[in-house]
Amino acid sequence: MAGKLITRRDSLKLAGVTGLAGLVPLHATPSAAQMAGACELAPELVVGPYYISGRSIRENIAEDKMGVPLSLRITVMDSRRCAPIRGAAVDIWHCDARGYYSGYLATDPDINTGPGAGPPPGAGPPPGFTPGAAPPPGFTMAWPAPTDTTTFLRGVQFSDARGLTKFTSIYPGWYFGRPTHVHVRVHIESKIESDRIVGGRISHTGQLSFPDDYSDRVAVTSQYTNRKIARIRNNEDWVFDEHTVASCMLKVRQAKRDLPSGLIAEAIVVVNPEATPGPAFPTRRAPGMPAPG
Repeated sequence: MAGKLITRRDSLKLAGVTGLAGLVPLHATPSAAQMAGACELAPELVVGPYYISGRSIRENIAEDKMGVPLSLRITVMDSRRCAPIRGAAVDIWHCDARGYYSGYLATDPDINTGPGAGPPPGAGPPPGFTPGAAPPPGFTMAWPAPTDTTTFLRGVQFSDARGLTKFTSIYPGWYFGRPTHVHVRVHIESKIESDRIVGGRISHTGQLSFPDDYSDRVAVTSQYTNRKIARIRNNEDWVFDEHTVASCMLKVRQAKRDLPSGLIAEAIVVVNPEATPGPAFPTRRAPGMPAPG
């Protein structure tokens, strides 16, 4: 389950309880209660309008973007064996401190360009679509094409023997109608070709949420202020519902005494490496959308 973290102390306890301690990353820290559901599949969530395939293989994705430094650590687990997956390609992307996504600088993050606001880049289902229901026959999400060639805050890393991937980034900002989050895709059996991932299959598409209290503290630091819109909270989101906002929550802590020096965020993402889930659809009505039916 995304957001289940395993502490080193608890991993030692697990050695005598489950025999899984050797499978737990040293950076992680789960309680026994968390481990009980640690191999539950991470929920599939809508990919969103800003995904661009074929991103570079790199750990540092920050480029020249300013913000609170973030060390993001994602561990990939196999739901069938409750064991780490080695060689999974973890593909992440998120917005900058001002809410902009690379490749889509023409989209103003302070303006409602989402569902109910007219043309793309809308990120939700069509009017009348019942949240959580199967999409109408033949319906597919029509995401907009990129508007530029910028690449900041996107990248791919392959998981090591512990299932661990690490990214150096900045704490994301926010944009209209969404709380602070990171998008993630897990590719299985992909290969590297010209510094890009090719082939294989997508075994998970999801999103990771940040605790509101940390997002509140980050939002008042210099790079994140003077916005036209307020950031919504996790429980107001139209993508995360009551279940997914908890199961997709990152474990965040300060790297040093002061928050502006940096944060560390960790999560375990559990996938079925033999599966290729279909596209996920929102579970709630997006801002501006009429009530279903």
